[in-house]
Amino acid sequence: MSHKLLAFVIGLGLVIGALWPSSRKPVETPPVVAPSKGGKVIAVPSAPSEIVLTRSQNGHFYADLNVDGQTIHFLVDTGTSSIALSAADARKLGISWTEQDLKPVGRGVSGPVNGKFVTLHRMQLGSKEAWDMEAAVIPNGLEVSLLGQTFLEKIGSVSINGDQMILR
Repeated sequence: MSHKLLAFVIGLGLVIGALWPSSRKPVETPPVVAPSKGGKVIAVPSAPSEIVLTRSQNGHFYADLNVDGQTIHFLVDTGTSSIALSAADARKLGISWTEQDLKPVGRGVSGPVNGKFVTLHRMQLGSKEAWDMEAAVIPNGLEVSLLGQTFLEKIGSVSINGDQMILR
């Protein structure tokens, strides 16, 4: 993953998180199935293969994913290349860090952005699952976690039609 690209992604996320509050819409999580390793996505039997997200009042799309057994609220950002976790969401997942763990992971609008790279074992959105996904924990300045292309490209097609984002 390019650090310049990650810097842009994190900068965008910092701006978005600072400007718009989230609007939570729950996504039903189907039962766990056997994993497919290596960042691959598998369909969950008996779950709809099409996931529809409704645009929030602030103009963005949000989704609640099951991440390693916890529900994490994400801003779905098709222009973001990676996954970024807020400090609160990282703590919810049991991820810890010290100041010494934080290294420059990119550059935001206010300058260098420090974080810690981690691997998320399992991410699930409806019928879509991804395994062993890289993410950056951004302890300072990120209000809402970001779900970018590293996940979205694994699940198939993403389209926006009016106020709906359709994931197939």
